[in-house]
Amino acid sequence: MITGTGVVAPSGVVPLEALALPDGRMAPPFGCPVQGFDVKKHVPSVISYLDRCSALALVAAKLALESAGVAARKPPAAVAPGSVPNPEPRTPNPAWGLAYASAWGCLDSMELFFAKVAAGQAKFAPPLVFSHSYANTPSSLACIEFGLTGPGATFAQGASGAIVALGWARDRLLRTGGGECAGVLALASDSLSKALRRHYAAAGELSPDGKLAPFDPQSAGTVLGEAGAAAAIELEPAARARGAKPLAAILGWSSAVGSEPQKSLAQAGRGALAEAGLQGSKLAAVFADASGRAALDGAEAAALDELAGPAVPRRTVKSRTGECGPAASLVSLAEVCAASPGIYLVTALDRSGAAALVVERMP
Repeated sequence: MITGTGVVAPSGVVPLEALALPDGRMAPPFGCPVQGFDVKKHVPSVISYLDRCSALALVAAKLALESAGVAARKPPAAVAPGSVPNPEPRTPNPAWGLAYASAWGCLDSMELFFAKVAAGQAKFAPPLVFSHSYANTPSSLACIEFGLTGPGATFAQGASGAIVALGWARDRLLRTGGGECAGVLALASDSLSKALRRHYAAAGELSPDGKLAPFDPQSAGTVLGEAGAAAAIELEPAARARGAKPLAAILGWSSAVGSEPQKSLAQAGRGALAEAGLQGSKLAAVFADASGRAALDGAEAAALDELAGPAVPRRTVKSRTGECGPAASLVSLAEVCAASPGIYLVTALDRSGAAALVVERMP
């Protein structure tokens, strides 16, 4: 069951500073950043350097845990030599795990560190920044900050990562009967970095005029965004026993790897619907991955026609968040948790594979 969600996401396209590519061309000066974002307002314990990808993850994690009514477990306090520590409480807060996903990781920190290396000054590269450049840095920081001492994993599977992380968490809870942890936090984040803008611009995938037009066959490209999003997952008996009200139930999920996007999404969607025991035509709506890249959006539309038919409504959060990676799937899930009761399909798609999630919004 989903018992809480947390989202840090942008609300539209804004102008960005000019950015030149190595060949002298200019990247389109548009993006969807989270404006006015200050991690210290939400997580005051942050007192030193922090990559933006990690900052988005920490705030989303805090919001989801608060939404679920789960108190963070505090790490044990340091004990002075020769002193006697206070005994642990007889009934400590049950452990929670973490399943984290990111498409690109901490690119700002990676670029900042390797700037010195590229300049032949490796010995002057900042070691603190290097420790913040790993793909799993956000998950490590979240576990430390919120005392998530249960099972953990980091998923780097592109757009599909968050759905795979969510599915892994649900399956692990079911397989262990909740015996190894009380719940798992599914978390995803990616930030709007200069490196990412250069990559997409060089590939010719950015909208030259900043127009975001998902599912438009005439769309000239996408606009990059950023987001952090999280969902708290528990087994229903445990959630209700502590007084939590489930927001949604995970009925089925599946993923597929392949270089043919339409085929991959159709395969993932069939798997998720089969586990849910549901026909696609019975869905209340689809929260799609579409972000304005005409070829991918066209492949997704064709797969959704096959899975659910053209009559089922389609929505996409990327019409306001831009292309924000796997976090979009959890932003979509949060919207499901605020929608009318019904059964919804959430999809994720890129050129390496796809994932699908069937979720029932509880009354």
